[in-house]
Amino acid sequence: MRSRNFLRLAGFLLVCPSSWSAAAPIRPNIVLIFADDMGWKDTGYGGSDFYETPRIDRMAKDGMDFSQAYASAGNCAPSRACLLSGGYTPRHGVYAVGSTDRGPKKSQRLIPVPNKSGLSVEVVTLADALSAAGYVTGIFGKWHLSGKDGCEPAEQGSQTVMDRSGGNPNKSRGINEDPKGVFSITRNSLRFMAGSTAEKKPFFAYVSHHAIHSSLEAKPETLAKFKAKAKGKQHDHALYAACTCDFDASVGMLLDGIQELGIADNPLIIFTSDNHAVELYHLKTDPGEHTDLAATETAKRDELIVDLLAWVKAQVISAAGNKWPARPDKRAGRSWIPRVSKSRRTVPY
Repeated sequence: MRSRNFLRLAGFLLVCPSSWSAAAPIRPNIVLIFADDMGWKDTGYGGSDFYETPRIDRMAKDGMDFSQAYASAGNCAPSRACLLSGGYTPRHGVYAVGSTDRGPKKSQRLIPVPNKSGLSVEVVTLADALSAAGYVTGIFGKWHLSGKDGCEPAEQGSQTVMDRSGGNPNKSRGINEDPKGVFSITRNSLRFMAGSTAEKKPFFAYVSHHAIHSSLEAKPETLAKFKAKAKGKQHDHALYAACTCDFDASVGMLLDGIQELGIADNPLIIFTSDNHAVELYHLKTDPGEHTDLAATETAKRDELIVDLLAWVKAQVISAAGNKWPARPDKRAGRSWIPRVSKSRRTVPY
């Protein structure tokens, strides 16, 4: 039976099972689906008149929408650092990809702050905390938090690490049946879930896609469909639409796989994106569509599940019944479990 109690946030989704409550804490299996550069208006339910996302739309239809949530940063690395650490950018030092000296010079009102390439090993991540709580943890796909200042996901609590990409993860691989690796990432995560379920261990699967980030890829038949489709007034980019549609299909594959594993009554499924897409694929006059090259207001609205740094980490760890490991870090957030469970209280965590 499909779970009934969904949380849909900022155009993206948290799904928690109907049996989950504050009065009877359980250790839910946790799946975090993270899109790359997918905007809140790039979905059918979000208002696109050209892109098609039936599986994500179905999740949204069954859920609650937190439409005023914000991402904690305007591009990939800092948004991911905030998501996984539970700390704002000044706390972990990851402000941008590569350099903070980017974007239109005339828009820079301050001297760019020094930037770190990734999360240091001292930072406690979701995977660290859940590992300490007895969870089996894995990342499938994009990490983007290593470099000279960071470390690898295995050093940040991920016991299983799988990614289809090598070298430049954004370079087109030309694999027609697995665009952006969406299906191989999904299959690997499902194998991980199946193994954890067989061992009767709770799991945390961080399903971190390379889609919809450029270079865009799509199945030939999906691309042909959108090339033949009448253009919308708001959106009309056939390849972006096809890439989005194939990504949506992979989300459907994941949800169907969870159903087939017989664990659909006990997952906490979170779906969001790190930031919006570049202007090329969107109507530039729309205030909600933007480039991610500068930390503008529009670059940050849309993508986060109730400010994931202040919500997901506290929520997930609280749901898992665990306290933070003793490693030094700073964090912000509250547990929303009572509110999720239809209570009116928001409990500090």
